Amino acid sequence: MNAALPIIHELSIYDYIGLGMLILGWPIYDHFADSRKLDIPDFTRAAVKFRHEWMHRAVRRDPRIADTQIIAILTRNVGFFASTTVLILAGMVTLLGAGERAHSVTYSLPFVTQTSLALWQAKMLIVTALFAYAFFTLTWSLRQWNY
Repeated sequence: MNAALPIIHELSIYDYIGLGMLILGWPIYDHFADSRKLDIPDFTRAAVKFRHEWMHRAVRRDPRIADTQIIAILTRNVGFFASTTVLILAGMVTLLGAGERAHSVTYSLPFVTQTSLALWQAKMLIVTALFAYAFFTLTWSLRQWNY
């Protein structure tokens, strides 16, 4: 616990604001995203409605090549996002592995504020955790879609 104290003292007001926005903003966004009124029309609900109608019609007729292609394209889109997230996650883990070199390259940029290596690694670890969460969420959505 004592090793984390120097990092806490090194945080700027912008770091606290960003961390606070992440900690408070995530559950607030999640709440509002899940509790939207059902009577508000939006693109996602309209697309889901059309997909349901299309699937009901597709079940009642002979299989068509277009139907198969549409399902394959929709599945590939989610798979593409999941595989892209894996690549980003691999890059972030590599970045953490080469921390000292990446830290010096990052802070050679003119618009980046100098911080310690430990704080930089802590920030990169948070971003890596977010991408890991995104990967598992996208993978789970792909499994549900295929099911």
